[in-house]
Amino acid sequence: MIDNVIPPINSSVNSSTTKISIYFASPVSLSTGNVTIYKASDHSIRQRISATSEFCKLSNDGKVVNISIINSTFNEYREKYYVKMDNNFAKSREYNNEPLGGIESEVWILKSESRIKRTDEDVTGLIQLTPDAYKKFNRFSKADQLNYFDALKQELINKVPVQNSNLTLG
Repeated sequence: MIDNVIPPINSSVNSSTTKISIYFASPVSLSTGNVTIYKASDHSIRQRISATSEFCKLSNDGKVVNISIINSTFNEYREKYYVKMDNNFAKSREYNNEPLGGIESEVWILKSESRIKRTDEDVTGLIQLTPDAYKKFNRFSKADQLNYFDALKQELINKVPVQNSNLTLG
């Protein structure tokens, strides 16, 4: 009953992707299921959208579901994501509101861009340790303090879309 999806299977997405769409062959009504976006590498949930939420809009003709995406959903570079639609996310208007089948895991796969877009804007942030962590940190040797900063930097690189060469701690 699904006719098409946008972005298409195996296409590219990034943190500026604001919408995904599911096209149905005939009119549907929204039901009680969810559409969930997962990060493929660890199957963690990036965003879950209920058919009844304000993030989910049905077109006037009932054939297109447009789903709003938050900007952190696809924000990890060189990552694969998949979109899963629950059974009973939508019901057929033509067949007595019969619940429709969903989209299984790892079928609608999307890939984030591998190239980081350059920007001329600098961003400055502040990381503050808790009092207990600060006391523990001050007991570290200089080498262990540097290792701590390196580990923190690597964790930030893994979570925030930034290249190693663009992140400085000091």
